[in-house]
Amino acid sequence: MKLRYCLWIWSILLCLSLVAIAQESPTLPVADTTQPPEKPKQSLISLDTAVSGVSKYFLDELVITASRYEKSSFKVPTTVSILGQDKIEKSNPDIISDLFRNLPGVELSDAGPFAPRPVIRGLFGPRVLLLVNGERLNDTRESPFSGAQLSLVDIDDIERVEVINGPGTVLYGTDALGGVVNVITSKAKFKEDGSRPYGAKLKLRYSTADEQYKADLKVNYAVNKWAFSMGAGNRSATDYEAPDTTVVNSAAHANNFDLKAGYKINEKHTVFADYQRVEASNIGFPGVPNQSFPVRFFYPERSRGKIALSYEGKNINAYMPLIKGKVYYQSLEKDFDVAFGSLLFSETSTEVKTLGASFQELFLIQPYQILTWGVDYYREMVEGSRISYFPPDSIPAVPEVNWDVVGVYAQDEITPWKFLTFLAGFRYEYSKAAPQETKGIDPDSLPGDNTVKFLSLSGGAIYRLRPDLSLNLNLARVFRNPGIVERYFFGPGEPGTWVVANPELEKENGVSLDLGLKANLEKMSASLNFFFAEYKDFIDLRPSSYKGDTLYQGSRVWQWRNLLGVTRIDGLEAAWEGDFSDEFYGFANATYTYGHHRGPTDDTAGPTIPNIDPGIQPFFVPPFKIYFGLGWRQTDAGKIWAEAAARIVHKQSRVPENLPKTNGFRVIDLRGGFKLNHKVSVNLAVKNLTDESFVESYNQVNVDNPVLEPGRNFIFGVTINTD
Repeated sequence: MKLRYCLWIWSILLCLSLVAIAQESPTLPVADTTQPPEKPKQSLISLDTAVSGVSKYFLDELVITASRYEKSSFKVPTTVSILGQDKIEKSNPDIISDLFRNLPGVELSDAGPFAPRPVIRGLFGPRVLLLVNGERLNDTRESPFSGAQLSLVDIDDIERVEVINGPGTVLYGTDALGGVVNVITSKAKFKEDGSRPYGAKLKLRYSTADEQYKADLKVNYAVNKWAFSMGAGNRSATDYEAPDTTVVNSAAHANNFDLKAGYKINEKHTVFADYQRVEASNIGFPGVPNQSFPVRFFYPERSRGKIALSYEGKNINAYMPLIKGKVYYQSLEKDFDVAFGSLLFSETSTEVKTLGASFQELFLIQPYQILTWGVDYYREMVEGSRISYFPPDSIPAVPEVNWDVVGVYAQDEITPWKFLTFLAGFRYEYSKAAPQETKGIDPDSLPGDNTVKFLSLSGGAIYRLRPDLSLNLNLARVFRNPGIVERYFFGPGEPGTWVVANPELEKENGVSLDLGLKANLEKMSASLNFFFAEYKDFIDLRPSSYKGDTLYQGSRVWQWRNLLGVTRIDGLEAAWEGDFSDEFYGFANATYTYGHHRGPTDDTAGPTIPNIDPGIQPFFVPPFKIYFGLGWRQTDAGKIWAEAAARIVHKQSRVPENLPKTNGFRVIDLRGGFKLNHKVSVNLAVKNLTDESFVESYNQVNVDNPVLEPGRNFIFGVTINTD
């Protein structure tokens, strides 16, 4: 299907929606008095709404990401974790990624006060989709070993974070294999009756391990139909202290600015504008340089700027409760340097500009269907340059590329009986990568355009054994497009290796199954979920050849390749949260994951340059993890609270031959807080209370540089809120 055909479909559906909006107050037909009126059918569907003033557990929370509209996480057939303001403020994190360590099925790769990224169900980098307000933070230029950077979103601008374990390609397209993380930032708030038109919020934070300080100020003003807010902040961290050592090259500095506005056309229609800017500098790769490899890698500059204009219509008529539209522009810039002391080896500059638009509608088809449909479009424009001083050259590692993607999706929820709901969805996605003429690259050597089409499918069911207990099933067909680095990168890789391009890479694809049980009782929430995923054409960096030679400029040749055979990951995720009494409460979760790659039974990859060894080989997945804690809160005045929590990570002995076995560890945290009055609150925390010397599992398998985490760290935070 050509791009213009997709746009025609979008236009037709948009016109039909406008017709529906125009019928907000339809003329009612004259009643036929000669016949008795038909008894209306009882509706079996309704939209979930937030209940204020009620103590919430995790299955009481409303989640947007799983269905693209507000829905109780109890009614979602997959594992969902929600980090609201309460959990974020209690944990007092440096960056939002710090909170992922304690979630079921989620780990971290990389270390330090800027770099950590989520790993979900054993997949990381571009196989986990990161969103900000539903807009993609992932970009096709990021390295497959790293992925998009959540630290380019200011943590004090975040209202909540939603983490969906498992694929989301039906609703969001490529990259959403392991899971989806949606960071939802604050909007300009309209004036409530009896409230002041203005307010301000100041947050201050200090941590001892890295002598880090952060200050953030937000002011807001609302009058009549208008609402405005503005915020600015600064964060600075030195190299952090681990037990008996300082982790060099781990400092980071960042500042942020945001400006938001809202206009309420009427009670049904609202328009929002949003500008965000985060700039970071002197971001190192923690632990590098080390004694064996003294060359330093660092980002002298990284930044993200975004502007968005969105429309939201609610309760347009009886069958259209929600309609949304958005246009946005985002720019991601980074400078990457390699140096030996003060001597620069190379400088690489990259800018990824994204222009996007989306449209979505929600229909209530009485008496038993909820239909969501929409269209997403975005264009990534990747530009950059590279200068090498030793040896001298200025040939960029990848060409400039324009990448267009359009996706049309729909998801239907059918509830024929009160005890049973069926879910079915599809997404057709069309993408086209077009390499552009690039300074330093011979135009005759540029690869041709690459087009990928894929139809994602999902189906599931929720069987309610009783109103507060359900069995859940979800099956999905998923995919991921290889990025620019995987297709087009040509240049030096790790020391002693040279990576060559592979524009013929096929997309990864597979199936995923979730089967679980959820209980949402009066005093507790609990979930148990089994997951299974099997992928074909999994992409990995493998020994290869260039023009028939396994060496290039004296270095071993490597290439991103589709693995033969099947990669399989499965496991269990469990979570619990509940009250022991009015004062005491508890929480716990556990995850077990198993993975392997089943290779070819013959030597189809070639005898000298194998793709993967025959038979079954372990695929590295995170080891068994359990997280639990106990909390206390003052019930009469609600001014004081305290929590103690522990995370225990087992060792991982089942690893591929080229990777080391990982060591287990345990970390204990204490945190608490109190309110001086209704305007001032104080948070205190001690992380890694026992001063444990440990390395996160995914950093242990980095044999060149396993990075220690911070030792005992005291954190102090103050919030002053005049709203």
